[in-house]
Amino acid sequence: MKTFLLSVATLLTLLSVKAQQISGLVKGPDGQPLKGASLILKRTKDSTTVKLAVTDASGLYRLQAPSGNYFLTASHVGYEIKDPVPVSLTDTGITQMPDLVLLKAVKNLKEVAIIATRPLIEVHTDKLILNVGSSLTAIGQDGLELLRKAPGVTVDQNGGLMLNGKNGVQIYINGKPSPLSGDDLAAFLHSLQASQIDAIEIIANPSAKFDAGGSAGIINIRLKKNTAFGTNGSVNAAYSIGSHSSYSTGLNLNHRGGNTNIYGTYNFNDRKSAGYLNTDRVLGDTAFNQRYNQLNHLITHNLQAGLDQQLNKTSSAGFIAGGSFTSYNTDGSSTTPITFIPTGQVKKLLLAGNHTARQRNSGSFNANYRYADQNGHTLGIDADYDLFRISNDQLQPNNYYDGSGNTFLYGNTYHILSPTAIDIFSLKADYEQNLWKGKLGFGAKVSATDSKNDLKQFNILAAGDVFNNALSDNFEYKEQIQAVYLNYNRDWKHWTVQLGLRAERTSAKGLSMPYSSAPDSAFNRDYTGLFPSGALTWKATEAQQWTLNFSRRLDRPSYSFLNPFVYRIDDYNAKAGNTQLQPQYTNSLSLAYLYGQKLNISLNYSHVTGVFAIEADTVGHSRYVLINKNLAKQDITSLTASYPIELKWYSAQINLNSYYSRYQSPGINLSTYALEAFLQQDFDLGKGYRAELTTLYNSPAILQGTFKSKANSDVDVGLQKSLFAGKGSLRIAMTDIFHAQKNQVTSTVSGQQLQTSSGGETRLLRVAFNYRFGSNKVKPAKRHQTGAEDESRRTN
Repeated sequence: MKTFLLSVATLLTLLSVKAQQISGLVKGPDGQPLKGASLILKRTKDSTTVKLAVTDASGLYRLQAPSGNYFLTASHVGYEIKDPVPVSLTDTGITQMPDLVLLKAVKNLKEVAIIATRPLIEVHTDKLILNVGSSLTAIGQDGLELLRKAPGVTVDQNGGLMLNGKNGVQIYINGKPSPLSGDDLAAFLHSLQASQIDAIEIIANPSAKFDAGGSAGIINIRLKKNTAFGTNGSVNAAYSIGSHSSYSTGLNLNHRGGNTNIYGTYNFNDRKSAGYLNTDRVLGDTAFNQRYNQLNHLITHNLQAGLDQQLNKTSSAGFIAGGSFTSYNTDGSSTTPITFIPTGQVKKLLLAGNHTARQRNSGSFNANYRYADQNGHTLGIDADYDLFRISNDQLQPNNYYDGSGNTFLYGNTYHILSPTAIDIFSLKADYEQNLWKGKLGFGAKVSATDSKNDLKQFNILAAGDVFNNALSDNFEYKEQIQAVYLNYNRDWKHWTVQLGLRAERTSAKGLSMPYSSAPDSAFNRDYTGLFPSGALTWKATEAQQWTLNFSRRLDRPSYSFLNPFVYRIDDYNAKAGNTQLQPQYTNSLSLAYLYGQKLNISLNYSHVTGVFAIEADTVGHSRYVLINKNLAKQDITSLTASYPIELKWYSAQINLNSYYSRYQSPGINLSTYALEAFLQQDFDLGKGYRAELTTLYNSPAILQGTFKSKANSDVDVGLQKSLFAGKGSLRIAMTDIFHAQKNQVTSTVSGQQLQTSSGGETRLLRVAFNYRFGSNKVKPAKRHQTGAEDESRRTN
């Protein structure tokens, strides 16, 4: 905490240092503004690239840099590069540049190599981007660890995600929603290494072009893709050690020549980590004090290959195939004294184990077509097939002793098999064209999901395994979604407007079939919703901009939430699905202010109905089961602010996110003020050395509707040395230096007092090496987004 306060004090001191702003217009030979022109600002002394920028729809660009002497160049596809223009910045504020006029190219321009360091965080009016590749302390970390540190993102004790205090976050991978949820999503995020991730995009108010799912917003994890021309690639390796050691390695290959691009990646991860979960429950006159420890071992192979082919000047086609093969084993043990509170006497002692072998294998296949002409007509068509095969093999012994722990009383041992098979098909088309001095887009999508889940429980007795049909079940779920949308954008001199409307129809069928009886739980649901969205931006001055956003969204229950199976930790602790779970709906409104392309302040309000909340339900006045229910409505108001600092040798990014959240329903009336503060500082030490200090603080908050969390924090430090003329790098980092990244929550719902504390191996020493080989000449490459979306995210 002292480190955090010191870092904030340092940052506030430096806020008085103002970078100077350059602005101007880029035009063509006909005098018309050029949208999408590239600007490069370089230092006169050593030609070091200081800033990059792209012109907006009105041909306007803005750049910021400290006082000094520079030169500026402009370029655009089909036009000659503008000769360098000298720029001298003083402390006079905004420098208005003369118009930069580009001439039509008379010959093909050669590819050029551009190397620039991106800021860790980029703040835009519609999204926030966390550039993982720019972070030194991200080495050796996985996707879930990185999300814990993303501004506005909270990961609770069960691996659930919240954004700005709201649950219902939709996770995308390369523009395509993840097909997993719950434990399976957490395991998948653990399998993604920082070396694979280019950036994390946080989109709080998605447009109508996105699926209506994701009431809290979208988090898109963008994996790295090589955009260089020629044959090239990279290799990486990382090693981490805490109580246990882990390592990862990867290979990226790319060939781009002529009209063809072929690429492939492979990443391997072997991770061991210890964790604990301490649960103290008081129910009536009895206390249950569980101490649970586990060792996790995850081994993952991720691979992907793709082909992009330019068919002619306006059309291209591509194919992408990928797979993930994960083995995730857990060995856990717990001790639970069961105490009669009036006398303080331990009545029984439960010693339990939890040994689970999981296999999570998946495959994805995408075929796509793209059309784009010079008149602004674009068409994209995607066909996707995703399959998931998940198996869980769990051995769960429960042995009871007397209060002294010396005399064995009895035992229950279970062997549970629960395979899952999921298949998802989707087809979507998106079209855009220039219309009414703006851009009109519309599209359609259809998807079909088939999920088969089987749970078989065996009681292990002296005579052998005995099938328990009373606790075994089979659950089948089928879902179809049809969607259409319309979206319009237009720019004026000082105004930009975006309006959209999306319609989605959902048809779902679920059937629970216990082995002991006829089907006991079936449902058929058919519902249609309209989901408007819009944004209005006013460019008050060259330096000031206001944006008003609104949207209506929904969250369908994930497939694991609907699955009625009961998964045990021991005889007294379990979690289960709920076939009666309904969608939750969110209406959001936000006002954002941007000054000088640096200071960003945003005020947001959301009203959520039918909130997915976790209730710790009591069974038989002793056991408790975590169940997702539509328990409450939520009102949440948030205020966020961010500001970057850029000096010659020092840069920093500060993000503050505060919100007030209130949950209300029969039996629940919880409210809280919460604050998240994030500070990242980068130091250029010269001679190829860089250092980084990252600090995160989370105040108490409400998680999943019924749990109150305590404050936690995290401090990371890293050092990098560039090698081999910039083609390689060696990084070393220490994460969670003060070992303060812990989850502590309390709850008083369901007539019991509950307190849990959980944590794992977060204080780690990490070392990583990366080397790039081959051509490094940049050539624009399309970043493809596939079509299987919201339905995939909810898979279990």
